[in-house]
Amino acid sequence: MSGKIKGFDGLRGVSVLLVIMSHAVLWPVIGITNSKIINIFSANTGVSIFFVLSGFLITYLLIKEKQQTGSIDIFAFIKRRALRIFPLYYLAIFILMAMDYLGKADIKNCIYPYALSYTINFAPKDCSFSSTSHFWSLAVEEHFYIFCPLLFAFGKRTAILAGLATPAFT
Repeated sequence: MSGKIKGFDGLRGVSVLLVIMSHAVLWPVIGITNSKIINIFSANTGVSIFFVLSGFLITYLLIKEKQQTGSIDIFAFIKRRALRIFPLYYLAIFILMAMDYLGKADIKNCIYPYALSYTINFAPKDCSFSSTSHFWSLAVEEHFYIFCPLLFAFGKRTAILAGLATPAFT
């Protein structure tokens, strides 16, 4: 495998589309009303597919770097991920903060420390707000970006053991 993975962006697009279609409740609008079909093509399915694809991509990039250079530069890896995600993430948060300040949104202030620290997936339920709820998936993905390279740094045996232990924590 070299360069881009054929069809990868298309699969990611499908997973995002499943989330959008589910959250916007568009299935009935296009004539799909069967609950079993709607469950299969749900937001949960879309997020799960996206996480699997992201995990594959990150693992692929780390393996490729290890093969090409003989090691993994964890700080460079995290920096690349941060530069890819942080600008839009924080722009969206600051826009929500501005809307809240201007009275256009009624966001509980207790959510902001969680949102700003990429720990919104650990925020108490009473802090949640629908306009910030989608940030949980980015927080989970960032946690993966931090811990996955560390597993590689500790070697193949540690990575395999962590991978086998992961289902016990989900």
